[in-house]
Amino acid sequence: MSSDKREHDNEAFGPLSPKRVGGRAKRIKRGRKEGDRGFWQNLGLIGSVGWMVILPAVGGGFLGRYIDRKTDSSISWAVTLVVVGLVVGCMTAWRHIRGER
Repeated sequence: MSSDKREHDNEAFGPLSPKRVGGRAKRIKRGRKEGDRGFWQNLGLIGSVGWMVILPAVGGGFLGRYIDRKTDSSISWAVTLVVVGLVVGCMTAWRHIRGER
């Protein structure tokens, strides 16, 4: 059987494809081996994710306010950079949480 045919057959399974099932099985085995994270570890994760989101947003706000004071621009740099900071912070937090799995 050719590799193209096998890939097509795997796609036909959808969420039950061998690749997905194998990945889930590895995560389950790792979870059983490592055990459940404790309360304090989960609390620490929540705190670190919060800081990852809020610091870029606040930094963007301060930088935007500084730029607004120095320039006479029609757009508000403070609002723009707060939004950019939130996006960057959320992306960083997402990568961090994905790495925790």
